[in-house]
Amino acid sequence: MDETKKTRKELEEAENERKAKEFVAQHGSALLKARLAEGFDWEALFRQEFADAVLADLPFERVPAGEDQKIDIRSRTTPTLPEIQARRKIQKFLGKNGTAGLVWVEYTFPDDAGYSRDDEGYSRCEIEIEINTPLGIVRRRYFPSEKKS
Repeated sequence: MDETKKTRKELEEAENERKAKEFVAQHGSALLKARLAEGFDWEALFRQEFADAVLADLPFERVPAGEDQKIDIRSRTTPTLPEIQARRKIQKFLGKNGTAGLVWVEYTFPDDAGYSRDDEGYSRCEIEIEINTPLGIVRRRYFPSEKKS
């Protein structure tokens, strides 16, 4: 890498860190502010809080992190019209903050020992969102139907 590209990259990284620290000062949780102030690892928590802020008013329900185990995630190649419409609505909501895509997720249920049972499970379409933060990308999945009021 020549010096000009290296300098540009360093300047871009410094600007992204400045933006991240500005977000922390204005919107960060007490924990995030304390980690930054005390020199602890703060970047991962920053990315999560930044994504939370971007998605706070999204009218879709997030896929919960439950006991189900994902066994396969692939692009949704044959979406229904409601799935396409939901993806469009989320993409419009995100604007330049990220992208929304459709994925097909297969789940299996773990037994009491944590091993998956081959005879049970389910598959469904989910919307995978990638949020662009100054310090990297955060991925989240949502159901392709709006929250019930």
